Amino acid sequence: GSITLVFDTPVRNQPPSDWNPYGYDLLIWGNAFQLQGDASLGRFIEPGYVEVALVAGDDPSAAADWHLIVPRRFDGEEVADLFPAELDQTTRGASTALLDGLADVTPMSGWNLQVVLDSQSMEDLVLDDPATPVIEGLGGTGIALERAVRQVRPGVPLLDDDRPVRAMLERINRLRVTDAVMDDRLTPSGLGYSSTELDGIIVLPNTAPEPGCVLPWVVGLLVCACRRHAAVDGVHESGPRLGVASVGLWFYNGRRGRTNT
Repeated sequence: GSITLVFDTPVRNQPPSDWNPYGYDLLIWGNAFQLQGDASLGRFIEPGYVEVALVAGDDPSAAADWHLIVPRRFDGEEVADLFPAELDQTTRGASTALLDGLADVTPMSGWNLQVVLDSQSMEDLVLDDPATPVIEGLGGTGIALERAVRQVRPGVPLLDDDRPVRAMLERINRLRVTDAVMDDRLTPSGLGYSSTELDGIIVLPNTAPEPGCVLPWVVGLLVCACRRHAAVDGVHESGPRLGVASVGLWFYNGRRGRTNT
């Protein structure tokens, strides 16, 4: 299953900076968490791959030319692309894998978000290092539009000489999250099934103002009455199906967004 989010105001691609070294444009919050609250023990993750698009006009049902955000796996000093087809038992459920570019693989910190909302200061807006297991800032998975590539079909990148063909997107107004795990029974079997969960989207400021300034934006957070599965396989009863009404409204940069499934 999948869920599509429609942005009323496009999200712009931003380059890496001292404040944002990976050039993240969005953070996706899901249900990932540290095992027993200990970063050294790994995480519980349910990855979903992320696609983005720019669609003209205001019709949320308009056809989109989707592009895949290529995830990365961080292992010490090594960083490698990780295509959705390469996800396996080591990258779902209880896992020590450190990833970006996928939904529901990085724990979030509501406490740190509240600090930012209360202070409205860039000094309190801290992004996490995806190469370390500790959550230092807001948490959530970083999504960089710079890593969008063309696809031959959903989740499968178009390759040229074995390298993904970059989409070179300047901005997007659609985002789709799809359950990335095909064989989604978790190990051990008592854990049930993997089903990507989406709790919130944070649109990051495109520039970093001087320290101490007041933020001219409002950090966006998906508003749900309760956590819902954002991507549920139609066969397994692992959670309620996601409809437009079950998600409600969500906000970013002070503007209302819409959801479509």
